[in-house]
This record gives sequence, structure tokens and C-alpha cells, in this order.
Amino acid sequence: MSGANLQVAGKMILDSGRLAASYFERSVIFMVHHDREGAIGLVMNRPTRHTVSEVLQEKADDLFARAPLYLGGPVQPQALSFLVESPGVSDMNVLPWVAWVRSLEEVKALAASASPSRIRGFAGYAGWGGGQLEGEFEEGCWVTARAQPSDVFTEATGALWREVLARQGGIWRLVADMPRKPERN
Repeated sequence: MSGANLQVAGKMILDSGRLAASYFERSVIFMVHHDREGAIGLVMNRPTRHTVSEVLQEKADDLFARAPLYLGGPVQPQALSFLVESPGVSDMNVLPWVAWVRSLEEVKALAASASPSRIRGFAGYAGWGGGQLEGEFEEGCWVTARAQPSDVFTEATGALWREVLARQGGIWRLVADMPRKPERN
């Protein structure tokens, strides 16, 4: 995919295998925003051992008691945002079935109107300035994949990178099965 024609909002981007020893090694990132000025994504396969309610200072309701918390990326790690399964149409929707929500009040409002069955919380996000992500694509750092609800809301995040990359077929199936340190084989 040419960096000049790149549009990844609503898609997943995956480490192509070139990001070894970096923060994004074997990452799967759901892209929630992309335009000329930059891009924002949430790392899907960095779960913490906590739920959203455990990190909130105030008493949380049942809505957040089971919502897992992920490390969304290295930018603003203290900022919380959410992916909410949302079959309704909202200006927060990234795709028809998922909304990117940036406040607890918005999550609660969406829950009241759409009854989301799945919520994921994220501490921080992955961010790129204008042209930066396009440059990384030109260097071959990332592979794009269609976002599916089963990937965005999976609990089996340990195998997510391998599974989504293998579905892309061809050489990516081989890359997905490579060990982390092939030189040790």
C-alpha cells in the first residue's frame, strides 16, 4: 500500500516483523483516526491484569467492572479511552459496529442507548504526526488488515498478532509462524 494513498481509520495495522525490539513489536493496532494531520490507534494485544473499574478513583458501576484495561500505546498513558460494541449509529463510531469513546460519561450515555455487550478500556494510545505513519508504511513496517469484531473484542490477545497476520495469506502466513528470535534456531 502506497503511503501517499494510505487510509487506515477503521482498519487494523500489524507489525510486519520489522519492529523487533521496539514498543510495537508484534502489535496489532486498531486505527481509530487518520487524516493529513496524523493518526491515532489503540494497541489491541497489550492487556493489563486490571479492569477499568480497578483503576478509576471513584466507585465504578457494573458497566466497568468486567471491562478489561489494555495498554493502548505510549502516548498519554494516563488518558483513558474505550472501544464499545455499538450497533447504533453515532458520531463516535469508527465502524458501524464499534465506537471510540473518550470519556466515562460518553460510555455511560452510549450504554444507556445502545446496550453495548462489549467494552474495552485503554490507557494511552499510539499516535503519529502528519506523514509519519505513511513513512513507516513506505519502509515496510506495517501490514493492514480488515478489522473484525472477533479480533477487536477477543479475550485471546496473546495469539492475535499471529492469527490476524496469517489470515493475510502469502508471505505473511510464514512471517506469522516465525519465532521471535529466528537467529536462535
